[in-house]
Amino acid sequence: MPNSTPQQYVDEIIRDLPGLSDNHRLLASLSNELPLLAEAAPDPLLSALERMLGGEGSAIKGIFNESEHLLTPHSAHTGLLWALESLAWDPALLRRATYVLARLADIDPGGRLTNRPINSLRMIFLSWHPNTNANLNQRLAALDYIIRRVPDVAWQLLVKLFPKGNDSSMPSAMPRFREAGSSEQELLTNGVVWESQRQIVSRAL
Repeated sequence: MPNSTPQQYVDEIIRDLPGLSDNHRLLASLSNELPLLAEAAPDPLLSALERMLGGEGSAIKGIFNESEHLLTPHSAHTGLLWALESLAWDPALLRRATYVLARLADIDPGGRLTNRPINSLRMIFLSWHPNTNANLNQRLAALDYIIRRVPDVAWQLLVKLFPKGNDSSMPSAMPRFREAGSSEQELLTNGVVWESQRQIVSRAL
């Protein structure tokens, strides 16, 4: 493609994938590659997911279908969660990535797997171990956006973020190639953690 940047070239390739914005089976077939595709072309993938989640999200609900494997069930939605978790590390993509996760949580039928969109959101926004390079103000802005747009999921998330003793968490998926704001990551002091918890409780009240 003449006069295009490498990013524009890759974006165009991903954007032109047939069925990307209306066929959950394509997403399911790419499940293991979605984290890398998201890193390579975040905007086309997020735009496609936002379109699929329009209305009641019926175009993407099938991504949660589970099948039985030898030891544990399998679902293609796990690859999608890892892709969105990776994108959420970038402060510039945090709001879009977490909004898509919130919409996925809103239509999630549940299942035997513990990998659920609401749990990905908890890992990203957790006060004492945020899985994003976004600073506190950026995290709160993204959280407020979810509160406005997906209030039922926002309430579930706020409850999961309440401070508690002996808390634990798993690390979320991380970008493999993009810097994603890591060089400007906020120092996580006790003051930042306490202010984050205060803000979360205040929003719940």
